[in-house]
Amino acid sequence: MRPEFVINPDLLRAFADVARTVFGYQAEAIAARDDKFTPAKLAQAVQKISDFYISKPSGKTPYELPGAPAAYLLYYTLLNHVRTLAVFREAQNLGFFEGIHRAIDWGSGMGAAWLALQDVAPEVLGSSLAFDRSTQALDVQRALRRIFAADAVTEKHPLTIDDRKLREFMAGGNPDKTMAVFSYSLTELDGLPDWVLDCEALAIIEPGTNQDGRRLLAIRENLIRQGYKVWAPCTHQGACPLLTHSKTDWCHDRIQWQQPDLYSAIEQHLPMKHRTLVFSYLLARKKLAPPAKMISAARLTGDQQNLKGQTRQMVCKGTEREFLSWQHRHGEPPEFARGELVQIDPAAPKKGADLRVIAGQVVRA
Repeated sequence: MRPEFVINPDLLRAFADVARTVFGYQAEAIAARDDKFTPAKLAQAVQKISDFYISKPSGKTPYELPGAPAAYLLYYTLLNHVRTLAVFREAQNLGFFEGIHRAIDWGSGMGAAWLALQDVAPEVLGSSLAFDRSTQALDVQRALRRIFAADAVTEKHPLTIDDRKLREFMAGGNPDKTMAVFSYSLTELDGLPDWVLDCEALAIIEPGTNQDGRRLLAIRENLIRQGYKVWAPCTHQGACPLLTHSKTDWCHDRIQWQQPDLYSAIEQHLPMKHRTLVFSYLLARKKLAPPAKMISAARLTGDQQNLKGQTRQMVCKGTEREFLSWQHRHGEPPEFARGELVQIDPAAPKKGADLRVIAGQVVRA
């Protein structure tokens, strides 16, 4: 099974310190002055932000809503940090970061993705630029860095709202060593900015919704036409079967995570619960090809479904929309999670869209 993702305890302490010093947040739900935040008050702000995005799915981050900045720090930034943490660990396991020493985090916000890179692959951050439209969000990120990554509060790691600074950063370094990161920010744009195609590596993490997921599949298609090689979640460079064989399917991942007390104190006041986290993502490189092991691997793109007489699970290993099917008459099927990489015995017979597998014919890659 896939691991349960845990936030670095040092980073959690940084979140708590910034919440207290910048926003006057009180972790305990005790009597507080009107100008102090408690978990219940932050939950109200989270609900207002959620309502905003339901009405305006492509809207820009509404920091102007009452309590929104503090809610973004302790709720949305924490959630997005765990999602990006999962993607970057997958990237690290695949060797995706090889040769990358510069990063541009576009729509960086309070630093969910940048902090995940710092935790998982600090070698990528030889130099970096965090770009966002909100000075308030970047100020919070700067405060987090001072506690969690003090060495990164330097001229080599600017945080900016100025497009010219972004262009200067691109012009001032080797694009073959540069990665562009979009974490829950591409949804605010009509498409990828033109400078992105100069970068060697690209990491995109977006909401795991039908709309965002299918849009990312279309971006994947365009990147392949531009000469990029997709590393994950795909194990092939052909047309995506979820896009070509369905008008409703989309590719998304789901992970288990360990909720910190800082987050749980807020969630207990909310109707929406995040016992697991879903998201869509894409890792691509221009020159470096994926490792050879990916060519023969397959990605589980669905949850296991226990049906009458069989357990079925969507799998992706090429341009066909396919499913693994364990017939119950052959015994108890093994447990696999959505998102896992597996190797499938080529001798497994196929009936329609189903690969009729038995114990031992599907193993973790």
